[in-house]
Amino acid sequence: MCRLTEETVRSVAFALLLCILLLVGAFYLAVTRFGDRLRQSSPDVAAVRAFVANEDSPLGADPTRRAFVVTPGETASEIADNLERSGFIRSALQFRLAAREQGVDGLFEAGEYQLATSMRPSEIRQALLTGRNRPLRFTVPEGHRLTQIADAFDELRPRTREEFVSIASSARFAHAFLRDRPAGASLEGYLFPDTYELDREALPLQTITRMLDTFGVRVSEDLIRRARGRGLNIHEMVTLASIVEREAQRASERETIAGVFLARLKLGMPLQADPTVQYAIVAGTERLPGGYWKRELSAADLAFTSPHNTYQVRGLPPGPIASPGVAAVEAVVTARDTDLLYFVARRDGSHLFARTLAEHNANVARARSEGR
Repeated sequence: MCRLTEETVRSVAFALLLCILLLVGAFYLAVTRFGDRLRQSSPDVAAVRAFVANEDSPLGADPTRRAFVVTPGETASEIADNLERSGFIRSALQFRLAAREQGVDGLFEAGEYQLATSMRPSEIRQALLTGRNRPLRFTVPEGHRLTQIADAFDELRPRTREEFVSIASSARFAHAFLRDRPAGASLEGYLFPDTYELDREALPLQTITRMLDTFGVRVSEDLIRRARGRGLNIHEMVTLASIVEREAQRASERETIAGVFLARLKLGMPLQADPTVQYAIVAGTERLPGGYWKRELSAADLAFTSPHNTYQVRGLPPGPIASPGVAAVEAVVTARDTDLLYFVARRDGSHLFARTLAEHNANVARARSEGR
């Protein structure tokens, strides 16, 4: 057996060391490349923070709110893209990465939001998480009176009823269609019935102004012109339309009912409209138990002293008794001349119409026999 020289031993050791170094280098290179791939799919936290550090500045200074809709099932990426496309944020990528960094990218809620370019991206994310900037949906049905509307608003914005009623009863507004109102008249009848999307911090003054603005759009100049052609100014038109709104339970009868009232006015007959008595009675007590309109009227009720009681006072009452919709206003201005002078309600909400008092009395008996 031959003995290894010292030089041979050194060569072997060097070769082994070189192999070890090569293996370590290969392992390091593999780990580095794998890390690069990981970073490409999931950015390093520090890198993300650096990228989004100056992301939280508003795109603009305009505080005007615009609607932004998040549909059910939308991803954070889709929401961010829509925000950028709609002009609310500067960068969808930054918005998305910031949401991921905060751990909220999968928590945005579907719904309609009111956003502005003056909002910071962080404020927008918070809004999409909490619904804070979702609009309040305020629905005012046709035929509701001012106090009903005020109470409905108070349910959305607590402790605002008194202010709402005060503004609607005494504040001055510059809308041209209000000029025909008698001095001191409230906005009864002019708070247009519709569904409104309001800011969650909406105040009574803003809301009332918007309702008046809507009246000005929906009650067109053509309707006003046609009313004047019938000898009615705007206030008289709205007043009569409010009575028609409360009387007509069926859309098909609106024009006929309006025609009866117009015929009675022309002949100087009292309107004898039950809703005006219902309005007068509740106006005197603010609100009756069980509602804003007394349903069953007694003989004593029909004798109730009030300028709104059209059983006691000829002509139109001094003002509207509720907020009429466009259809009721249209019925007043489009109703045909008729010789019908009476009607009585049936149990199903329809009416029996008559030309003479004798016919009317027969209809009343018929309605009662049907269980009116």
